[in-house]
Amino acid sequence: MVTVQFYLPTFDNERVVFDHKHDREFFEIAAVVLGGITVLPGLTQGRWHFEGKLYYDECRILSVSVDGILAKSTDILAIVEFAKSHYRQEKLFVQYLGQSEIL
Repeated sequence: MVTVQFYLPTFDNERVVFDHKHDREFFEIAAVVLGGITVLPGLTQGRWHFEGKLYYDECRILSVSVDGILAKSTDILAIVEFAKSHYRQEKLFVQYLGQSEIL
């Protein structure tokens, strides 16, 4: 099994908060596509710099365990693309096998 973690924002870049209904819709779709999910407790906080502007992030971490990164790559990438659209993000921070990617 491989654990993949997706960092999902609690608000967009205009500081519009994503409510529980918004999250629940994403979590339900992710659970169906990936076979199950775990939302880790607590929030992460960070800062990132892009094109001369400093952004503030607050994220929940969604964790999934899959049979293999290659076997589930299509589903994982589909959820990343859906998350980017659903949470109005240009990129999404993803971790797996001790590696990180901004997709």
